[in-house]
Amino acid sequence: SPKTTRWFGLAASSLVVMGAAVRIFREVCEDALPVVQEGAFCKRSKLAISVGVVSFVLSSAVAYLSSQRSNAVMPILAETGLTTLLLIMWCFAVGYVTFGLTSPGSKIGNLYFATWISFILAVFLFGQAFRDYVSGRMNANSASDGPTAEDHQMHESTPEIPDDDQI
Repeated sequence: SPKTTRWFGLAASSLVVMGAAVRIFREVCEDALPVVQEGAFCKRSKLAISVGVVSFVLSSAVAYLSSQRSNAVMPILAETGLTTLLLIMWCFAVGYVTFGLTSPGSKIGNLYFATWISFILAVFLFGQAFRDYVSGRMNANSASDGPTAEDHQMHESTPEIPDDDQI
């Protein structure tokens, strides 16, 4: 399904973010002076590694589960919560990793593109989960004991005749 493909895509792009950030961290921060290691560039590299790891683990788990059990659906509230978490993480990652002179992904390269691709996939996954959540709540509300639209239409088509006491 397209949703499973997006989960696999997020896992792959998260892996690229993690790998590119590790390479940059090793080149610049690993053997640097403590002043450089404590600077914004190295901290932002650590953020990119962390977000890449967390996103890779979560998205690959969901992608694997959804591909193995195609007719089983992840609980919609759990999926909405997970995609919200991923979206927030990738919002911060895009901001801190790709913007600014002290950002490891400010130059066009694997880290830059993979961060943006991960963010876009997180937006799509969140949008789909939120849409499913809202439509699920609407379906649950329509299945309640309250009057439905058909009941309302039926009452409109048959007007009530007032009693003599009401005139």
